[in-house]
Amino acid sequence: MDHNISRDIRVRITPELTTVSKDVATCGLIFGSICIISALFGNSLIIAAVTRDRNLRQRQNVFLVSWAICELIMVFMRDVFLIIVYAIGEWPFGRTMTVINLCIFMARDSFAINHVVAITVYRYAMIVHPLIYRILIRTRNLIIIVINLFLMPVVLMLIIDFDIYNKQYKFITKGMYAMKEDNGTLVDVPMVTMTAVFVSLTLYSTLMAVCYGHLYIFIRKSSKRVERWTRETNQFGQHENGTNKISMKRNIRELKFIKTMIIIFVMFIFSYFSLPIMLMANKTFSFSHWAYLPLVMINWFSSSVSWIMYGFTHDGFRKAFLTMLRCSKNRIEVSEQSITAVA
Repeated sequence: MDHNISRDIRVRITPELTTVSKDVATCGLIFGSICIISALFGNSLIIAAVTRDRNLRQRQNVFLVSWAICELIMVFMRDVFLIIVYAIGEWPFGRTMTVINLCIFMARDSFAINHVVAITVYRYAMIVHPLIYRILIRTRNLIIIVINLFLMPVVLMLIIDFDIYNKQYKFITKGMYAMKEDNGTLVDVPMVTMTAVFVSLTLYSTLMAVCYGHLYIFIRKSSKRVERWTRETNQFGQHENGTNKISMKRNIRELKFIKTMIIIFVMFIFSYFSLPIMLMANKTFSFSHWAYLPLVMINWFSSSVSWIMYGFTHDGFRKAFLTMLRCSKNRIEVSEQSITAVA
């Protein structure tokens, strides 16, 4: 193979690129259906939990509800179409739906990552800069931020390719996304697009690292102060202050939350990068559908498991989930000391 292939390489469109074999389609149907069911069930559960439980009905949780609603919309706007492609073996929809599906593919992970970053910034402000947090939590500011979480990926996409609708696209079943077509060949993804993706993710990663690094140091210092006060109190024969116990428990929960959000963010970064890296590494699409299938599933699953992580790591959501799953008619009663609102 010629290793001096240029970035403008054109790949001839063949049935292998636009159809799916039965064995690959079967796996796609099974795992894709699991993703859809998990996304519908889990995100509906999050919305119901915040709506029903007064302890979870807090302003900062608007980001979780917004994220859940976004994922539910994405299921019907993209996931259902992918399942149909796996079911019949090719893309049966028209050009308009091809462009819409491409836009959703480009923006979906950005929507999710934007929400994770917003949750991080609000958590950071709440703990380290409470005065700034009081400003950010105002209704008007919350509305503006939520709108921008959805608007920014769309604007960035239009800046990168403002004439997207007037171009021809072909749905490639190996990566389950559309690519530009020119006289029966595929047009390579422009470097400006890949650069914009990597730059934005680098900026997000840096912001997350700074916030969580400072949060971790801040909480560790706070824990040490509480431990010192506790030792001094015991040394002078005084009873341990109940506030100190609450502070210690809260610090432990905050550290646990930090670890959870880091895991979620890394998961999204990995799922976001996987397909673009494969595209750059295999410009001629010489790899089989089996090589692409795990990456498609990883990207798909990333939007279906976040609710599970919150259920395992957040006391309030876990108890709310269990109560609803048991079909209990009683109002959820959880002590405020046992709940740390997601922000």
